Amino acid sequence: MTPVEGGTDGKFAQSITESGPASWAESDVKGLYESGRPTKDTDKGDKARPISIGVAVSAPAAAAPTPTPAPTDKPGEPPADAPKPESRLVVFGDSDFASNRWVNQLGNGNLFLNTANWLAQQEDLISIRPRDPEDRRLEVTQDQQDRIFWIAIVIIPLALFANAFRVYWKRR
Repeated sequence: MTPVEGGTDGKFAQSITESGPASWAESDVKGLYESGRPTKDTDKGDKARPISIGVAVSAPAAAAPTPTPAPTDKPGEPPADAPKPESRLVVFGDSDFASNRWVNQLGNGNLFLNTANWLAQQEDLISIRPRDPEDRRLEVTQDQQDRIFWIAIVIIPLALFANAFRVYWKRR
């Protein structure tokens, strides 16, 4: 996706996500499926980096209803802290980033939730959330468990006891 330069009808799209420095847009998709390997060939129409992956646009809402006034507000006037009504649209090149498989990779979850908050005009909820603690289990075999037991519970205490007995015997 590429935002239109200069916009249309007074609405300007902005690229919000772009690909990395070693990427390109493949133009020969049929050849990609046949060879199984992508090749960067800008002479044949491949577009060099950065490639826009997500685009956002907003525009004032022309016929939006006025919000219901709070009891302290004057009738017929929108609340003082109410956001101005506007239409918002975000388009991503692919929806897999928000799927269960990829949502925890590379900040995809933050991108999706922050996009949803921006679309809902809840900018105060946009943030980078803390990472969940990783599951760092130690998986050992039964043989490894037995070795850990014998070394930590039997051999090391016996060696310390034997050394203590040797020091006692030497000083006596």
